[in-house]
Amino acid sequence: MNFGIIGYGAIGDVHAQVIAGLEDAKLVAVASRTPEKAEKVREKYGCDFYTDYRDLLRRSDIDIVSICTPAILHLQMALDAAAAGKHCIVEKPIEINTMRAEEMIEAFQKKGLKLCVIFQHRFDPASIALKRLLYETRFGKLNYGTAKTIWFRDEAYYRASIWRGAWNGDGGGALMNQAVHSIDLLQYFMGPVQAVCGKCDTLYHLEIETEDIGLALLRFENGALGVIEGTTLAYPGRNTEVSIYGQKGSAGIRNHTLEHYCLKDGKDAALEALLAQSGKKTSNRASFIRQYQDMIAAVKENRPPLVTGEEGMKSVQIINAIYESSAKNAWIDLRNKDD
Repeated sequence: MNFGIIGYGAIGDVHAQVIAGLEDAKLVAVASRTPEKAEKVREKYGCDFYTDYRDLLRRSDIDIVSICTPAILHLQMALDAAAAGKHCIVEKPIEINTMRAEEMIEAFQKKGLKLCVIFQHRFDPASIALKRLLYETRFGKLNYGTAKTIWFRDEAYYRASIWRGAWNGDGGGALMNQAVHSIDLLQYFMGPVQAVCGKCDTLYHLEIETEDIGLALLRFENGALGVIEGTTLAYPGRNTEVSIYGQKGSAGIRNHTLEHYCLKDGKDAALEALLAQSGKKTSNRASFIRQYQDMIAAVKENRPPLVTGEEGMKSVQIINAIYESSAKNAWIDLRNKDD
């Protein structure tokens, strides 16, 4: 599969490295509005460079396009990619709200093209193992789940890009930009969210528009309760955690590795092996690679990727509902809700 990348910031280079390392993929071209990056891109990857992404989309030899720009730009770029007949990988979040996400999804469906959203932590070994146990109902009825992203970002981080901390950029702050991965995993494990009640504020980074802390209570459709914490003001930064608690067991993932688990019906060999690796540094790149391999296979086998546009939209719906709840001081019901 031949790839093109639109947007060449820090995350764009991660995508480029992943593509370059795959045996069944080739990076053909990169598009960035910053012409000064051309020499670095050509020297590092030996591919073509464009300052207008539409020139990249005109190439007939590109099969899949990876969009690595701020969220507010995703929709138009994806629509242009679909019109050009390209399959598409979009960085998280898919867009800033569900209406824009739905428009994107519909465009790819009409063209019969594949659309994938980057949530690489679904491909972490710990996430794969827990999802298997959930399919096997080893945890029993789920009662409670938590997602916590307790990080710190300094002023320089927000000054580095006009999009960071801007509603008309990433579409949100600590929840949408940082905690979105843990929120995605929480609903992936616990099931659909029925209603949320949240509060967001900006307490430390007073120069930004969006929240640097967001807290929420959740009611899942299966009756379970949940908690979300997302912040960038917790100096010097701690960790990311996702935990689930059921009637027959519980488990927790910290910094994308299995921290603990317990099952009433005994131990699980796969989880025991993962637990033995707990605390050791894991490769984020490996999960990126697995998601790219899944997308390539989806195109070749003409099947949906494991993280479709619809799947990628779920976390955005939850976060948008938390923002609405914070503004209205009320519970927000997500069932049959349109943004």
